[in-house]
Amino acid sequence: MKAIPEGGSAQFAAGWALPVAAIVGQWLALRGIRKDEHLVKSMDRLR
Repeated sequence: MKAIPEGGSAQFAAGWALPVAAIVGQWLALRGIRKDEHLVKSMDRLR
């Protein structure tokens, strides 16, 4: 295990950013799918 040099900092940006971006992307996709399902159901009622 390597020690962090004095004045340096560990970089966890990629390790945290990618999973968070995946969760946000999944949430946005599910929200879009839900909106599309509601639109399809409302169009079926108009027929």
